Amino acid sequence: MDASAFGPQTVWAVIMLVLVTSSIIAARLKWSQLIRYILIWAGIFGVVYGVTLFRSEIGMVWERVRTDLFGGTPQSDGRTMVIPQSSDGHYWVNAQIGGATVRFLIDTGATTSVVSADEAARLGLVESGLYPVFIETANGTLRMTRTSAPQMTVGTITTRDVSLLVSPRSDGINVLGMSWLNLLAGWRSEGGSLILTPRAEAGRPEG
Repeated sequence: MDASAFGPQTVWAVIMLVLVTSSIIAARLKWSQLIRYILIWAGIFGVVYGVTLFRSEIGMVWERVRTDLFGGTPQSDGRTMVIPQSSDGHYWVNAQIGGATVRFLIDTGATTSVVSADEAARLGLVESGLYPVFIETANGTLRMTRTSAPQMTVGTITTRDVSLLVSPRSDGINVLGMSWLNLLAGWRSEGGSLILTPRAEAGRPEG
């Protein structure tokens, strides 16, 4: 028989079988106890073996669940940052502003970047006294005020002086639109991921 047939799983199974059999013999159990003992050990063995056998698939499922709950984990190769698409078809990220974390939806179809009033207060963002902005939505016109984040970090990308609108709505959705994407050297959607290319020193574009 080819020795390669004895993989790590086979060796592990033999060791477990020997240990269980030895413990059963040493215990000298009654038949009813013996059957229950065997079933318990079979269940434990099945669970452990299943986790070992399907660890890659389990890891993929966990990554998908974590992405849906907390947003995609940006991956960087030193030049670009890749944000995987969530199962809802959107790109979610966690941004750092003033030492606090806030979840954003990256929306390439949105002109502006928006943060809710509750989040703005929590982040310590000061609303500007400049004239308000009126945004037309499906539910009517929203009156928004202006603010800016001195520094925002998303993964490996740090942008400065980021313009934001403060929304009175408290739906928990904060948006990074083109006003933030324009601070980057470039971006593109490819293969279910959003690929961002930062500038050497990202900040508010001139002009």
